[in-house]
Amino acid sequence: MDAAPARVALGITTVLTMTTQSSGSRTSLPKVSYVKAIDIWMAVCLLFVFSALLEYAAVNFVSRQHKELLRFHRKRKKNKDDDIRENRFNFTGYGMGPPCIQAKDGVVPKGSNNPVQSAFLTPEEMRKVFIDRAKKIDTISRACFPLAFLIFNIFYWVIYKIVRHEDIHQKQN
Repeated sequence: MDAAPARVALGITTVLTMTTQSSGSRTSLPKVSYVKAIDIWMAVCLLFVFSALLEYAAVNFVSRQHKELLRFHRKRKKNKDDDIRENRFNFTGYGMGPPCIQAKDGVVPKGSNNPVQSAFLTPEEMRKVFIDRAKKIDTISRACFPLAFLIFNIFYWVIYKIVRHEDIHQKQN
C-alpha cells in the first residue's frame, strides 16, 4: 500500500507491454473475422493488469478517506459554532447530537462501522480504521487475483487444448 510509485510504474509498464504484445500478435497473424484464442488470452491478461491498477486506486482512496472525514467534521463543527453565535436563542441544536451507541456494559464499542460513531473516534483511531480497511482490500486482492488467474488458465487451456484438439482430429477423420 505504501509503495505507490513502484506499483503505479509497474502497472502502467505492464499495461503498455500487454498492449504492444497484443498489437504485435495481431499484425503477425492473418486477419480473420472471428476472435482468435490469442485475442482472448491478451484481452484477459490486460483486464487483470488493469484491474490490479484499479484495485490499487481503491486502496489508495480508502486509505486517505480519514483526512476527508476529519475535514468534514471540522467544517461541520465550525458551521455549528457559527450558527450558535448568530442566534443566541437557538435551542434546536440542544440534545440533537448523534445518538450514543453503547454496549451492554455502557462502553462505546470501538471498531464499529457506524458512521455516527466516527464522531467519537480520535483522529488517530479514525486513521487506523481506514488504513486497516485499505490493508484488508489489499490482502484479499493478493489472494483473489492469482486465484482468479489460475481459474482462467484452467478453463482456457482445457477449452483450447483438449476440446479444440478433439474438434480438429474429428474433422480430419
